[in-house]
Amino acid sequence: MKNKTFFSLLCAFIISIMGLTACGVSSSKDHSLLSKEEFEQMYVNADQFEDRSINFYGQITYGPKENRNGIYVQVNADPKNNEKNTFVYGDSFSSFSNVKENDFIHVTGTVIEKYRYRTTHGNYTSAPAIAANKIEKSMFIDPTLSTIEVNKSVKQKGYIMTLQKVEFAEEETRIYMAIENRSTSTINYYDFYTKLVQGNKQYEPTFDRVSYTYPELQSEILPGVKTEGILTFSKIDSSKDLTLIAKGSSEELEYNPFKFKISKK
Repeated sequence: MKNKTFFSLLCAFIISIMGLTACGVSSSKDHSLLSKEEFEQMYVNADQFEDRSINFYGQITYGPKENRNGIYVQVNADPKNNEKNTFVYGDSFSSFSNVKENDFIHVTGTVIEKYRYRTTHGNYTSAPAIAANKIEKSMFIDPTLSTIEVNKSVKQKGYIMTLQKVEFAEEETRIYMAIENRSTSTINYYDFYTKLVQGNKQYEPTFDRVSYTYPELQSEILPGVKTEGILTFSKIDSSKDLTLIAKGSSEELEYNPFKFKISKK
């Protein structure tokens, strides 16, 4: 009887040890990278994604400053709509030595928690807090997926328009252009007259909170002057050919439309 009791206790002990081991394995922390869907959910409840890895772009709206948790900047992960406020913490002020307010940044790091704070209006709200591993200054919040190098110029009576390259991103298309005035008259360029044509669709330039931060082509170009800038359009299929059509003008001279064929071939 005693042997049976001992054997039963031993079995129970072994089972309990196996259960604890299994529980230990199952409770290990998840450090995987947040998906796009999880990134959106993080702004509802960041606590459920604690210790998960994160990779995102945003714009600094405040800081760097120091609070009870450390050195941080506040970042809008959706600057076009002025949304998705995020607290990004660094090791020290030196973590932010190359960035400042209004800069776009690329952040990789780990989700800490949902941070509760008081707004300037006295209301309490919350935002995700991120421990940054790396903070880089970026020109864009929408990273380039593919690029077509064009580097073609159209010349008319000293008016030289160059299409340098086209960048395709997830939410926008960026056109890099240059205009040089080798005439003796002042020439003009107005970006809102520029069109992109693909098949039977015509695209107009887009103007928003982000695109206004890109280098801008000057509208009035004096003799001997060269200007460069970036035009943005909505997302366009990068696998199909495009045509860029732009207009130039002058009080003294007339120009035909400037046309550029864009192809990956």
